[in-house]
Amino acid sequence: MRFRAASEMLPPKVRLCTLLAASACFAIACAGQAARVPAPTRPAAAEPAPCHAPAEEQARRLLPRARAEALARTTAEAVRDAIAHEDFAVLATYVKERVCLQAQKGGDCRWMSQAELRSCSTQQQREAWQVDTGADDYPQMTCLEAFRHTFFSNPGLASAPPAFNCFAPRADNNASSVVSDQVGGNIYVEFFADDAQLLDTWHPWQSLWLVFQSRGKTVQLLAIQAHYWGI
Repeated sequence: MRFRAASEMLPPKVRLCTLLAASACFAIACAGQAARVPAPTRPAAAEPAPCHAPAEEQARRLLPRARAEALARTTAEAVRDAIAHEDFAVLATYVKERVCLQAQKGGDCRWMSQAELRSCSTQQQREAWQVDTGADDYPQMTCLEAFRHTFFSNPGLASAPPAFNCFAPRADNNASSVVSDQVGGNIYVEFFADDAQLLDTWHPWQSLWLVFQSRGKTVQLLAIQAHYWGI
C-alpha cells in the first residue's frame, strides 16, 4: 500500500494553487538573496599625475590647461594616431609650412617641410639624429627610422591619454626642459606611456610631446618631441 503525501490528498485545484504560491515564495526569496549580493565594482581609475607649475615667464605664454585641452585634444589625438600608423600624408596636413622634430628634449630642431614629411616613409637618405645613445656619434637614420626608433618606439603611446600644459614631476620633465624657445607655441601636449614593452633597449622613450599654437578656434602643429627618462 502506497502512502500518499498530504498534498496529493488535496483536490486538484487546491494543489495547483498551493504549487503556484510556493513558486512565488521561492522567487521572492531568490530575489531577496540577489539583492543582498553586492554588485561588482569597477576598479578606480588611476589618478592623473600632478602638474608642475612652469616658471612665470613660461606660464604667461601657455594657455590654461582646460582651454588648451578644449582647443587641441581632437587634433593632438589625430596627430598621435597618424604617427602611430605611419600615415605621413595625414600627419603633413597638420603642418602649415614646416615642423620641428626634436629627437630629445632641449635638442636642436630638425626642421622638416610639409613635402618632406609627406614622403617620410619613402626617403632613403640617412642623416644624424640628435639622440643621446652614449655613443660618440649620433645615430644615422632615415626619416621613417627616426619615427620608429625615437619618436614612437614605445607601443604604449598608441593608447596613452594626453595631458595638456601639464609638466608632471617625473625625472626632469619640467617646463624649463620641455618648452622650446626654438619653437614657441602655447599648447604642449604629452602622451606618456608607463611600463610599456619597449621596442628598443638602448633608448627607453616614454613620452611623446606635441607642440601647438592656437589660432582662434584652431591649432597648428609646430613641433614633435621625443622625451626619455633616466639619462
